[in-house]
Amino acid sequence: MAKILHIHPNFYMAKKFVFPLIEFEKSLGYDSSLVFSAGPPGFYGKKIEYDFSGNNIIPWIKSLLLLFVFIRRTKPDIVFCHNSKASFFPLIICWLLNVRRRIYFNHGVPFLAYNYLTKFLMKTIELTNLRCCTNAITISEQSKSMLDKIQKRIFVDVIANGSACGIDLQEIENVRSDISLSWRIKNGYTRDDFIIAYIGRAEVRKGFKKVLEIWKTFEFDAQIKLILCGPNKEDVTKIYNKKLANMNILGFVDDIFLILNEVDVVILPSFHEGMPYVLLEAMAFGRTVICNNTYGINSIVRDGYNGYLIENNDINNFYQKIIYAYENRYRMNEIADNARSYVKSFDRNDFLKSYRDYLNNLK
Repeated sequence: MAKILHIHPNFYMAKKFVFPLIEFEKSLGYDSSLVFSAGPPGFYGKKIEYDFSGNNIIPWIKSLLLLFVFIRRTKPDIVFCHNSKASFFPLIICWLLNVRRRIYFNHGVPFLAYNYLTKFLMKTIELTNLRCCTNAITISEQSKSMLDKIQKRIFVDVIANGSACGIDLQEIENVRSDISLSWRIKNGYTRDDFIIAYIGRAEVRKGFKKVLEIWKTFEFDAQIKLILCGPNKEDVTKIYNKKLANMNILGFVDDIFLILNEVDVVILPSFHEGMPYVLLEAMAFGRTVICNNTYGINSIVRDGYNGYLIENNDINNFYQKIIYAYENRYRMNEIADNARSYVKSFDRNDFLKSYRDYLNNLK
């Protein structure tokens, strides 16, 4: 059977988005493996720090040479390069080595979130990736249309209804039905507390600063709580010198499903997204999602139907919509039903069936 290599910049993100693909490929008889740049060595796959961070030039050049030698030695038939910036050099290496199938797996179109020189550079990276690959996949029809606008050379595929690997609706249903799991009670919250969650990286592009600005309007309302999943205390103090009231900073959370099963609202004031998994998963748990009306997000959230969209990331409108959700919890049941119905189209089993057909067509 063919040898497949996945190259991803981050082990923890690969665990969520690539491991399901690798395990499925192995079940079909493929010899599949992973190379990642950041994460714990020796656990799953091979660590080669190929992703440039800006302060590791000499070790980074050595890592690119290691990646070159590794690919030449292992001779994979198919290489999947994941993410935009992180695919740039691996795809060039695969092109130089004439790997038979060089697949650029685009997880979103980040140049849309930037301006001026940064936008130009990110767009150039996209174009180079698309010129070095033999095949391309992206995570939504919206992303496909953006990539089609900047090039006509490569047909960009979308697997099933989109996403990186579908969502595990059976696992979500298992968590929802397990009455022994109560993250809320174990962490000192009451059933009356209205819990808002931000789940994401502490980046301006992801709207993290906006989250803290929104929370300043709520921090003294004892019944409404905020939890931050991803950011740590240092990320908060870089923006505010003190911890805001009624806020719980959790840092990296390994099992986010336990939290999604207990919170009331998930907010995402991001300026750009590809296919925001946190929203799909939150909707699968029946959570109310309140988000910025921007590319990526508005491809899955219909305002007032399965969530709420905020124009121009307006803080006052976020405040008003959160208060509305707090005061109209029964209305949120209808939103939850619509959200759970919508995400059924992203079921992992259906995705993997289409992914199997995609792999078969590569032969």
